[in-house]
Amino acid sequence: MIEELSFLERIQEAYLEDATWAPETVTVNNQPVSELSRSEFESLVEQIDSRPRWFRNFQLAIPASSPYETETQVLTLQNGVSFEQGGVTEMLSENDEDSADRAGRISNHFSDGEHREGVELIFEALGISDIDELELSITVNKSHIVEDFCGENSVGISDADVQMWTSKETLGKWIGRSSVEHIIDRQFNDSTTPYHYFLENEGVEESRFLGFVSAHSLENGRTDFLPVSCQEDYRREQEILSSVFEGTKFSSPPVSPLVFDNAVIREVYQSVFIFAATACLASDYSLSGDSFEAETKTDRHHTRSEFDFNESSDVSFDDHPLNDLYGLLEQVLHDDGPSSLNHWHQAVATHCSSFTEISLKRREIVHYCGFLQEEAAKQELEQLQNTVEEAFELTRTVANSLSEASQSLTSDLQKVIITLLAAIVTNFVLILRYSDLHVLAPFSVSAIAAVLIFYFPIIQNEIDETQSVMKNRTGDFIIYLSEIRSHVGSRVFDLEKIEDQHKVHLSTAFNSLQNARQTTSRIYLLLVFIWVIIIFYGFIIVADSTFVGLQNWLSGLGLQTSTDQGQGVIKITILVSTVPAIWLLYKLISYHRASEAQFLSCSMSIGESSNDPEINFPQIEDESTSMDEIDIDFFENATPRHYFEYCPPLLAVLFISIIVIAGAAIYVN
Repeated sequence: MIEELSFLERIQEAYLEDATWAPETVTVNNQPVSELSRSEFESLVEQIDSRPRWFRNFQLAIPASSPYETETQVLTLQNGVSFEQGGVTEMLSENDEDSADRAGRISNHFSDGEHREGVELIFEALGISDIDELELSITVNKSHIVEDFCGENSVGISDADVQMWTSKETLGKWIGRSSVEHIIDRQFNDSTTPYHYFLENEGVEESRFLGFVSAHSLENGRTDFLPVSCQEDYRREQEILSSVFEGTKFSSPPVSPLVFDNAVIREVYQSVFIFAATACLASDYSLSGDSFEAETKTDRHHTRSEFDFNESSDVSFDDHPLNDLYGLLEQVLHDDGPSSLNHWHQAVATHCSSFTEISLKRREIVHYCGFLQEEAAKQELEQLQNTVEEAFELTRTVANSLSEASQSLTSDLQKVIITLLAAIVTNFVLILRYSDLHVLAPFSVSAIAAVLIFYFPIIQNEIDETQSVMKNRTGDFIIYLSEIRSHVGSRVFDLEKIEDQHKVHLSTAFNSLQNARQTTSRIYLLLVFIWVIIIFYGFIIVADSTFVGLQNWLSGLGLQTSTDQGQGVIKITILVSTVPAIWLLYKLISYHRASEAQFLSCSMSIGESSNDPEINFPQIEDESTSMDEIDIDFFENATPRHYFEYCPPLLAVLFISIIVIAGAAIYVN
């Protein structure tokens, strides 16, 4: 296929200065056809007729003799090459009596596809006419040529903007006639990646970003830099540029200067490269057409330049300064982030009064930037030392807070448990062994009901508040540690030890919290169970001879099974017990309706425990974290969350038993 494109090389040789070269088209307007040899023009006509989609316009015309007349067409483009017979007839009308016959023979040649013979007769007619020259106008559709070339050679394009150029000179012609702003908008926008291949490979050096390969290499598969791979590398380099400028007050240029990765490309795209390189080292810049202004300020220094890319004296560099500038930009854009970019700006402002001096003072700039980075590193280490000390202090504070909360909760629970158990068990033993039930039963039932209704909600609230304190302290720790990591920790210091230490404290606090919840729940269940025993025991006494076998067995154990006095008090106690029992049953059912806890899916085993819980510690990100972003839910794994969630079916059965016993007591004499 490359041989078919040789007509473009001939157009370049004949009309390099007069043609308009663009990424999508090549346009020649009203130029003398004599710039092409007769054989070259004949080959061009044949090519147009065989590949008409490669051309948007073609016209061979007799120029107008005056501004008030129009040109006369001889050949045009109409699904191939079309001969306009009237043009030749007019051309020969005054010099050849047989002009109509000659025009007819030319038309027959073109109709039969004999384009060379037809062109020969046109030039013969031109030789015997009074017309000095015919004018050629042609527009080549390079976009269609690229489609056919890549399709026939199985070259993947993807989103790349593949462009065919005859040589780097024609690319240079387009760049020279276009403003820098237009070149950037056309070639280096966000949606496409420019990829160049050339019919002439002289002076062309391949690039992993922009292609710059020869058509022969692309056709024969002798290049590693294909459109898709170049597109990936180009976008990756653009992402690096964006990451360097992210989080700074500086504006990144629309194209990374590092995509101009060899001397040939920097020479061809010199104005764009200088703009992009200067913009990376400027605190502020503006571009309008070919006018470019850039400046960098510090407290004591100021660098400023104004470029007019139309004036070659403003931006003329040879290879060596451009290579030095590129080497400097490799260090700037592939360093470690925003703080480094600020150091480069300071170094440029300190050593250069104009941006044109950068390549000449590269060594001084690099040295001074290194000095600034060393000073910044020293300050960062000092800050790190203070920060780490604060982090350890925070860890100790949080640990003490968690420990105090856990110890306080445990101590309070122990006092309550010991007091309640001692009083109730002692009272129960006295009732069963020595005292009359009618005296102590009302007191015991009243005490148990009062504790269950009034005191246990207080204990539950204290446990919930302790959990809230643990959660808030953990949130404070995560926020502070994330701030450290976002500034210095992730780059200089490994904070995993502090995080691991905090996990140990959290595990201890979690175990204390879970132990408090389980102990409270078990005591609650035990008190309800003792309540049921007292009510049932009182019912046996009130029932008198109803349960003879059971009464005899209890008497054999030395327990009181009957009484001559106080049966009414015992019966009233049993009946009154239904009031707190119904209330607590209602609270149990209401809790499960209002909460996410499922009645039958809660803890069913009295012995259920989790001595070694798995804690999913919240992930501390490298970036700064706000309180709204923290989701500390592992404390919710301390179960049961409420004493109503501990064996709820058994609790319901015990409360219902009290109510049933009271109902049965009504019918006992």
